[in-house]
Amino acid sequence: MTDPKKSTARGGESDPELELPAFSLPLEDDEAIEEVPDRRLVHRARVGSAIAVNELWRRHSAFGLIAASAEALELAEEINEQAWALIVDDLQVSEGPKAAFRSYLYSTVHQLITEPVSSPAANAMVDALDTLPVRWQEIFWYSEVEKMSAPDLGRFVGLSEFEVASAQSRARRALTNAWYRVNIDRVDTASPCRPIREQLRDHLRKALTATESRLINDHLASCMSDCAEVASISAALATQAPALLLSALAGPAAAAALTTHFS
Repeated sequence: MTDPKKSTARGGESDPELELPAFSLPLEDDEAIEEVPDRRLVHRARVGSAIAVNELWRRHSAFGLIAASAEALELAEEINEQAWALIVDDLQVSEGPKAAFRSYLYSTVHQLITEPVSSPAANAMVDALDTLPVRWQEIFWYSEVEKMSAPDLGRFVGLSEFEVASAQSRARRALTNAWYRVNIDRVDTASPCRPIREQLRDHLRKALTATESRLINDHLASCMSDCAEVASISAALATQAPALLLSALAGPAAAAALTTHFS
């Protein structure tokens, strides 16, 4: 396991308030910090706010510890702190999380423990999520993957409960559209899999003719690529998408532990 990178403030000199264990510092009274959405906290952390880093730590560090404990129990606290040091480092050079903070945290923890290995389908799901606008990525992650309540989700992303309900529906629809599009683009235009991918959604909706559906079923039964897996996931996307995303980013063991915690 490598040592965490040393955190340095933007501009070059080290800021001791942004280095571990700064996350245990008491929060100051700064515009009701508990109500500030994650994205604003991330922006403020990028310009050197230790208060913002502290609040992100308060909100999310316990979940990083759950993920680390599932894969490396004896080193969980050390790994969690290393992950946070790396994230602070990334933030200070305008990198790091762009959407749901926890998904980035889980991925960082997992990469400190082992080399991530994901199936093509899981990678396609991550790619699909990445194509969504940042707000919808956040909403999908926290509502569908982490099963967060509407009030908590609204606070994290800066929306009212009424706005959250509408945004959840739009985010699910956008992820579904992106999933099919990514899986079409993954195969060459000359591949026999291409027309199957292009018609798969209508096939699952039973919107094709009997002849068209029979041809698709024949292909799925004999395809040497992953068309059958894509079809199986597509048929149960509401449950498969969150599970694939969490497993791909956090690793199977951490995904199982976190799923139990979210339930």
